[in-house]
Amino acid sequence: GRVGELYHIPKAQSTADVKPRRYFAYLPDEILGKDSLSGKIVADKLSEVPQKFFDAFNIKYFLSEQPLPPVPWRQLIYDNDIKIYENKSMLPKAYVVFRKKTVASPEEARSVFYSASFNPHIEAIIEDANKIVLSSTTTAPIIPAVVTSYQSNRIVLQSTTDRDGLLVLSEAFYPGWQTYLDGKKVITYPANVMFRGVFLPAGTHTVTFAYEPRWFWPSVSVSLLTICG
Repeated sequence: GRVGELYHIPKAQSTADVKPRRYFAYLPDEILGKDSLSGKIVADKLSEVPQKFFDAFNIKYFLSEQPLPPVPWRQLIYDNDIKIYENKSMLPKAYVVFRKKTVASPEEARSVFYSASFNPHIEAIIEDANKIVLSSTTTAPIIPAVVTSYQSNRIVLQSTTDRDGLLVLSEAFYPGWQTYLDGKKVITYPANVMFRGVFLPAGTHTVTFAYEPRWFWPSVSVSLLTICG
């Protein structure tokens, strides 16, 4: 279980993690029904979990002692005592979308996220009380943002777009984090149930997420998933 540490790949799940409430709101029924206390993902339930759960979670690798069911979006890249699979359709760590669905609560966001009509590759769910105005009909693809600096308490992104959009960062939404757009503090909204969303006007911008609470809460950063047998 130290492969991620060796290659500096953050884990999506760990027995030592203290997880925020929105993590459990984000989990699909296939996981909650198996373990509603820790939210652990086990190998025998993996094939039942919706692909978009992993894509939006920015989970790139799956580590398992058992062979995983073959699916088009997951490729075996290392086959030994531990098998490593790569998620070929994972969303970027940070990206800009140009369509949104507004909801009023984490529960409503979860319902919309797992509905058949929602596709996180082309839109995002945002709890913004309709404060963000975006086109509802655009077919513009998402644009990856560039992570220029990544630290435990500060993340800096750069993005260039030709229209207004919604920047989504696949880190857990938590009030202790503040967001700055070109140095000016802006509102951070919950996006896709668990993550962070920020209105991004057209142009080239630097967005900084800084942890500035009165107490410490670790950011949930996800790229690698270790499967429990």
